[in-house]
Amino acid sequence: MIIIYHDPGNENEAEKLLKLMKENNIEATIIPVSKINELIPKDNEIIISLIPFRGGHNESIKEIADRYNAKYIKIPLEMIYVNLKKYLSDKKCKDVCFLYWNAKRYVELQEEDLDKIRQAIKNELGIESYSNCEECHDCFIALTLMKGKISEKALSYYKNCKSNFVLEDMLSVIKEDLVKWIKSIRDAGGGV
Repeated sequence: MIIIYHDPGNENEAEKLLKLMKENNIEATIIPVSKINELIPKDNEIIISLIPFRGGHNESIKEIADRYNAKYIKIPLEMIYVNLKKYLSDKKCKDVCFLYWNAKRYVELQEEDLDKIRQAIKNELGIESYSNCEECHDCFIALTLMKGKISEKALSYYKNCKSNFVLEDMLSVIKEDLVKWIKSIRDAGGGV
């Protein structure tokens, strides 16, 4: 099994992911997306992408999986949304700004995924949400798995705007579900 994550820009954060997998007996090759060109998966090997939204990175991972007859599985958007909803349900947010890495390729796929999350949060929680804001908002959420540059930006806005709260990384919110999901893929041999 290969697990691919977006480079956080902070090696300590990558170590946290490795430690989490080890603590939960998940044996996998864990690599940043910046090194996928070195990737040569085995025939039928499972490749799990922890990059939350569709876009260029996930398309590249999928192409590699196809080339080597591997099984590509992306972290489910539903898992991200369910955990965000749970997290936001007890917060006092009038509005929320989501910060994330902008896709350079297949931008429309990333936008579709983000729109689904934003619309669901508005419909189910009544919270307006915005993307990669430059202005102040009540709450800021970095839609990245681990703390890094986007987290720093969210934290900076939070402090400068004197906002209600900031979420610096998704791993702190989805950790339990993520581990269960990866184990279920492993146990099913990728047949999800």
